[in-house]
Amino acid sequence: MNIVLRADAGIEIGNGHIMRSLTLAKALNNQGHRVLFICKQHPGHLCHLLEAQGIEVHSIPISEDQPEHLLAHSRWLGGSQKQDAQATRNIIEESFGQQVDWLIVDHYGIDYHWQKALTRHAQNIMVIDDLADRQHYCDLLLDQTLGRIPQDYQPYLMKPCTMLLGTEYALLRPEFNQHSPTEIIQHRQSRIKQGLSRLLIMMGGTDPCDITSQILASLNLEEFTKVTVVLGSSALNIPRIQQLYKQHQQIELKINCNQIAQLIHSHDICIGAAGSSCWERCSMGLVSLITVFAENQKLIAEKLVSRKIAVELKSPLNPDSLTAQIAKITDPRFYLESVKLGLDSCDGVGTSRVVEILGNG
Repeated sequence: MNIVLRADAGIEIGNGHIMRSLTLAKALNNQGHRVLFICKQHPGHLCHLLEAQGIEVHSIPISEDQPEHLLAHSRWLGGSQKQDAQATRNIIEESFGQQVDWLIVDHYGIDYHWQKALTRHAQNIMVIDDLADRQHYCDLLLDQTLGRIPQDYQPYLMKPCTMLLGTEYALLRPEFNQHSPTEIIQHRQSRIKQGLSRLLIMMGGTDPCDITSQILASLNLEEFTKVTVVLGSSALNIPRIQQLYKQHQQIELKINCNQIAQLIHSHDICIGAAGSSCWERCSMGLVSLITVFAENQKLIAEKLVSRKIAVELKSPLNPDSLTAQIAKITDPRFYLESVKLGLDSCDGVGTSRVVEILGNG
């Protein structure tokens, strides 16, 4: 099959759309399909990362055209939907001829106007979303949010559409399914006995609100043998963190880390954003304090907290409050129950399910 993915990354947008789409793209590539990304040249774009992964990429410049259809995230498109759709059509025609088998869109700034404009250039259109806040014209819709139900999208679908909803379809890389639930539970039980002293901080690729610095400033570092911070290279707070914490030997900063599964397995707890990385942590039983700083994270946090899989990080952050919150999630009884609930919520093989469905047309 010939497949085109339209997704963006950037300092404001974050890296999540590209990273989950890349997971799907690599799985499709491994099945022998030709996959091409189309991305806007936003500050902090990840075209270089895609190319380094062996993915074919076509970039299009940001346009000064004003959005003609106002969406909550229209500014994230970097121009009008009409202009963006025309650029996408041009690339499809140049690269594949008239039509591709699948056009996959993972972008909050795109709705049915763009999708209808591409119908003659794609046999099938798939939308990856987690907001349920705008109309779509597509054949397949994926929302990997825990507890998402069809009624959330039915008012927004303008044609008959197959919906893939919930963490059963979470787009995770194969390494998040390397350990069985039994193995993970035994590992976490062993860590309880040794002491839960290894902390992972994951505030997304760009951390636009610099929550990482607030957490580090509020930590009682004596409680931890290891603190690992994960950020993308476009995060603006990297120099500040490097300067302030270079003398602390137990703090390690990892930039553009490609071994997230290994990090999750080797750490005991996490303080992280309530984005798509939650499903990575759940699939490997990593207990988390989670925080919300984007619209799409609100429902994720609500579902995880209500099901006692995670605990929401409370403000204001200071040493006393953060110590108390960490003590809550490291309580052995709560910790082990959270591990099991996380594993139950996401089995880590969603990408394989999605690839099979795409292959069946």
